[in-house]
Amino acid sequence: MVLDLLSAIKASQALSGEIYLNQLLAKLMQICQENAGAQKCAIILPQENDWAIATLSVLDSPTEQTNLPQLNWITLGETQEIPATVIRYVQRTEETLILENASLDPTFAADPYIMEQKPKSILCMPFRNLSEIVGLLY
Repeated sequence: MVLDLLSAIKASQALSGEIYLNQLLAKLMQICQENAGAQKCAIILPQENDWAIATLSVLDSPTEQTNLPQLNWITLGETQEIPATVIRYVQRTEETLILENASLDPTFAADPYIMEQKPKSILCMPFRNLSEIVGLLY
């Protein structure tokens, strides 16, 4: 995997310049969306006995961000904003998942989100602190 130096610098600046979690997440998600060309980006964090979407950002067009990320804490069972099977898979395997065409992937094609939204590519990866997963980026 190639790391974009400019992205790494932006992320480093965001980490060092923000003291409020929601502002930090907003900046990091904007950096991720810009560099991945993603329409939707979510950060999933552990909450109590389950995992929940801490923040979600959706682009309606390449130049306009409609939902500025905020801490919302939506559990995976309460939303159809992201594919739960993909999230649970990455949690279980602790590996990065990249799908070139999610609708054609036999493992995930039956997910209700994938059937309805028909996303082309999906990236879901764990955040680690030492060897422990502390969050996921979708």
